[in-house]
Amino acid sequence: HYLKGTIWCATCGARLCVANNRGKMGKIYPYFMCLGRQRDPSSCSQRAVPIARAIEAVERCQERYRLTRAE
Repeated sequence: HYLKGTIWCATCGARLCVANNRGKMGKIYPYFMCLGRQRDPSSCSQRAVPIARAIEAVERCQERYRLTRAE
C-alpha cells in the first residue's frame, strides 16, 4: 500500500503496518495495525484502522498543507 511505512501510531509512536484480515464469508479486509501493539499488546491501546479510514484522515491532514500558486 502506498502509505505503508509513512504513518505512525498516535498512541505509542510505532509504525503502522498493513494487515489483511479475512471475514467469516471469506472477504478480505485491509487494515493498518500498530506494530507496537503487535509486539506487546499491553504497550498500546490503538486498535486496527481500516485502510479507507486512514486514507481519509491523511487526505484531511494534507488539505491543511496545500501550497498556493504563488508558493
